[in-house]
Amino acid sequence: MTEKRNNLDDNSIITKIKELGLILIFTLIAAAVAALLSDLIFFPITYYSVSNIDVFNIVFKYACLFFIITICSLLLFLKVRSLHRDGNSTGAIIKYIFLRPIQYLGFILLSLILIAALIAILYIIFSKNYYLLYKISGSA
Repeated sequence: MTEKRNNLDDNSIITKIKELGLILIFTLIAAAVAALLSDLIFFPITYYSVSNIDVFNIVFKYACLFFIITICSLLLFLKVRSLHRDGNSTGAIIKYIFLRPIQYLGFILLSLILIAALIAILYIIFSKNYYLLYKISGSA
């Protein structure tokens, strides 16, 4: 059998220099793009936010709120469309949309109760630990 040489197996110095040269070029391009983006986009936003704090805070709050509402609406639309494509009736889809958050809320509440119980058990164990160590050491 003849062995096929792979270009990646070539260990010559010229090949290594070419590889390092390409990495250098891509690194320089990435640095130039990052500097350009920071100069053209991030600096004006930062300068405006420092000079107009109240206005920027209001705009930022409403932009975040708009983004969250848009994402939630999109996810709701995609879920309703998926349920509709699966052949569910309109009543079943509405029931699913209203019951699912209640199920998640119950799961979160149960998780919080279990975490609180675990913390309480650990607190009781560690609060009695000093007394148990005192008894074990024979200092009683």
